[in-house]
Amino acid sequence: MKFTILKLLVVTAVLSVIMVFFSMRQQDMRRNMSITFVSDNGGKLVYDTKGANATWSLQSVELVSANIKNADLVHLRRINPPQLLDLSDNKIDDDGLHQLYGISTRNMNLSGTAVTRSGVIALLDNSQCCSISWDGETLNQTLDVIEPSRRKKREQVGQVQ
Repeated sequence: MKFTILKLLVVTAVLSVIMVFFSMRQQDMRRNMSITFVSDNGGKLVYDTKGANATWSLQSVELVSANIKNADLVHLRRINPPQLLDLSDNKIDDDGLHQLYGISTRNMNLSGTAVTRSGVIALLDNSQCCSISWDGETLNQTLDVIEPSRRKKREQVGQVQ
């Protein structure tokens, strides 16, 4: 009985390694497709490559006036989080912002798009963006933009003082 259980464990371990390998490969392929999407649409990816402490981290994704539409935003979720995501002067509105929920970036520029204040607040509330600018206004991810109901919940569990 021990021999068959050992065999089963070995087979399970080998299959798990194979599945992890293919899963990682699929993620890499999706990321590469997203990078190609940015390049094909005239966008620019800027990496930190200078100095002794160069990390090759993604500093910015710039898709200014690239004719990006709501449905295209799904591609940006697969790229490593940049410090700046510039989507200014594109055909984006509040309906498309849900594609960016969960994204992590320090600054986002949505100037020249059709987004509204409520759409930006929802994006801030559902992502890890620190600051979003659009059409002369900037909102930071602070307590004043969190929906009142979520603020109340956070206060109840002691996350907000």
